[in-house]
Formats: sequence, C-alpha cells, structure tokens
Amino acid sequence: MINDHSNQENIKERTAIQYIMHRSGHLGITLILAAPIILFLELPLGIVVAGTMVVFTRIPDKDQKLDFLPGINHRGVTHTLLFAVLCGAIMLYGTSYATDLFWTDLVRFLSADLVPSQEQFSMLVGIGAFLGIISHILGDVITVGSKRYGVVITPYWPISKRIVRFGWCYASNKKWNLGFLILGLLLSGVALLFRIQPLATRFSPGIAF
Repeated sequence: MINDHSNQENIKERTAIQYIMHRSGHLGITLILAAPIILFLELPLGIVVAGTMVVFTRIPDKDQKLDFLPGINHRGVTHTLLFAVLCGAIMLYGTSYATDLFWTDLVRFLSADLVPSQEQFSMLVGIGAFLGIISHILGDVITVGSKRYGVVITPYWPISKRIVRFGWCYASNKKWNLGFLILGLLLSGVALLFRIQPLATRFSPGIAF
C-alpha cells in the first residue's frame, strides 16, 4: 500500500513537470519583452530595467521551495498581478532607501552621463521588478497548464480565481523554450547595439557597428 502511494506520487510529480516552463524559456520571454525597453529608453536606463527584469523573472518559481508553508503552492500567489505590484513597490522604496548610503559617491566616481538620478534609478528598478514578474506569468499563461495537477495561473487572485491559459505549447517543450531564448537574445542584442552605437561614437568618434 505504501509503495503504491509512493508510485502514484512519483507519477504525479513526473507528469506535473511537463507543465513547468524551463528557465531558458522564461529568460527568453523576458528578453523579448525587454528588447523594446532597451531600444526606446536611453542608456543606462533601459539596461537597469532589463537587468532587473532578468533577475525577477525567476522569483515566482521559488514557490516550489516554499510549498511547505501554508497557502503556498506552485503557480499560486507568486504568479499573480498582486505579487508583481508588491515586488515593484518593495523594490522601488527599498532601492530608494538603500541608495541613500552611496549615491553621491557613485555619481562622483562615474560619468554623469552614465548615472541616472537616484529617483529615476529607484523607479526603474521598481518597474523592472514588476515587469520581471509579469513576464514570468506571461510565460506560464501561454502554456497548456493542468488544473488536475495544480499548475494553472489565476493572475487576478484574490479579486478573481479565473484561470488564464492560452495553451499554445507544453511548458517543457524543448523547442519552444530554446526558440524563446534565441529570439530573446537576438532582439535584446540588436536593441542594445542600436543604443550603444551613439554612446560609443560620442566617446570614441569613428566607431560604428
């Protein structure tokens, strides 16, 4: 009886894995969303947002290590708009407080062209944290998901328990994950090159890509 129960749990775990997107897929989707931000914001503003997005896109899946806590399960509260807003707000105010300790020295050390204002930096980090969580949620929403195995997205919780899923692919599909990563690297890389060229030309005339 114990062995049967253990086997059932193992089968359930293996089956549920196919509904969990790879890190490469999440990173790719985040870079895809970051590309227009890098392109349209001046350096280093776009890099601050994009870098924070990349860091925070991995945060929601930390729930897998915290599922021993009451109310925490995979694709639960950490995969909601509320969580995204909270992360953004915490990083905005936390960064503003933390940078009070060294911002003046940083501006003196680096070129003024490369350092945004403290208020700008804090705002951009907050926005990046918010968008990083959103990009992760989007990556999970486009996958098939499974209500049976508890891997569905309810992004509007606690206002609504409505499940949102597009069902374009299985999250564990290696081709989709690799495709997202390659596309994200290409788009964000091209956007970065467009932004670096004017800056490089300013500091070293004659440089062109």
